[in-house]
Amino acid sequence: MGLFDKMKQKAQGAIGQVVAQQAHQQAPHAPHAPHAPHAQAEQHMGSDPASESQAPASGLSFRSSTPATENMQWTPFQWNGDTYAMPYGWDGLSIDDWFYKYEKLRDRQMHIDDEQGLQTIEDHDGEPLDPEEVLLIQEYGFRGGGDFEAYRNMMVSYWASQTGENFTDCMFRMSGIARERIMADKAGAMSGAGGQLEPVEGVSVEQWAQLQAQLAGGADLNALLASAGIDAPRWERVSAEWMARMSTDTTMTVVTVYGNAFASGGAGQFGQQAAQAAAQGVGGDVGAEPVPFEQYVQIMEAQSAGAQRGEDANAVLASFGMNALDWSNCGTYWSKKMQQEASKYHELFTKYSAKYQGMYGTGDGLTIEERKQEIIGTVLEMARAGRAGEITNYLQDRLPEDANDFDALDWYYDKCCDICAEQGDRNTAQQLLWARFPLQSDQSEGFEAYIAQGLESLF
Repeated sequence: MGLFDKMKQKAQGAIGQVVAQQAHQQAPHAPHAPHAPHAQAEQHMGSDPASESQAPASGLSFRSSTPATENMQWTPFQWNGDTYAMPYGWDGLSIDDWFYKYEKLRDRQMHIDDEQGLQTIEDHDGEPLDPEEVLLIQEYGFRGGGDFEAYRNMMVSYWASQTGENFTDCMFRMSGIARERIMADKAGAMSGAGGQLEPVEGVSVEQWAQLQAQLAGGADLNALLASAGIDAPRWERVSAEWMARMSTDTTMTVVTVYGNAFASGGAGQFGQQAAQAAAQGVGGDVGAEPVPFEQYVQIMEAQSAGAQRGEDANAVLASFGMNALDWSNCGTYWSKKMQQEASKYHELFTKYSAKYQGMYGTGDGLTIEERKQEIIGTVLEMARAGRAGEITNYLQDRLPEDANDFDALDWYYDKCCDICAEQGDRNTAQQLLWARFPLQSDQSEGFEAYIAQGLESLF
């Protein structure tokens, strides 16, 4: 799980904690535009997305007899020395509209099961492409995933050169702005009669959220309901329905609208900071920090340690002079702020997380990169010592969150094999390939052929 996913999860968790507490207390029975660069664009950019995957040139690697791709026209462009194909329809967009189109595409890929009418497109081996790639080809005119990734990297590098940011900062900031725009579109579409955001017995999700925020801030339930003109039975029904809608909305639109409204109420000691961040969004001035970023990370790690020891989450927050509402408001602020300067906060998070994991006894005090290098070194030592058969078990013990993710484990084998190739260490590479074979999803060629092909590719 990446840094921003982790932060988002923490912020959503804090909101969820407030909602759950209130539900338990009140409803126990309910749960204009420059043209984008074309060919030779790389000569004008100079920013290389080192953190992004570099796809090889796709050439004509995909074939299809479907009408979706037969008559498409492509414009060639170059990126990192390779030639790719970009269809018409993506140029002439402003930076905001380009990222909006890009994030709309990604959103459709994330909800690919909701897509209808996708055709079957096969690769040269006759194997069907994944639906996410079919969407790229059929609906957006790309020749395949490789062309799309290269085009994305080229264009984000271009936009970064225009804004004066690095690749990562431009990507996170502009994508964050685009996602907020997309979520606003979804909220508008859900607001009509019969939609997920249609008021429940006259109570909108925004009103319900702001009442919840006031309750979390210590308001008296009976007095609050009286001022809102809602009796207790109606409040229980309304709360039950909104919680049900949030739990079943796979688009996260209801949760997002709720979270923004919850923060906009300004309740709690950090309510004003959260309200400004929610109102301004990633593209605006989010204002002053509710707490320093280092303290925010410290509280995250303290909660993680407390959870491992069975401690009450509210007690952990109380030790920092906070309650669940305060923590939710901190999360609202920092989730916006981090997207504005992603590189800076990724570096700080890595530093502070390692520091406080060591303090609370939940980690080894290493940064993410230091930990990776330590694991790679240990794997190489084990292979050279003839202990290759123990490597996968070691990786599963060292990486419990990825113990069943063979792709994650295989990444370490791949890095170690590359090091062996650089050092000309054929024997160790052979040991690694031997231990790596069981992790492969396709074992049809057999063990000996896999080893032989692996050594040939490395040496």
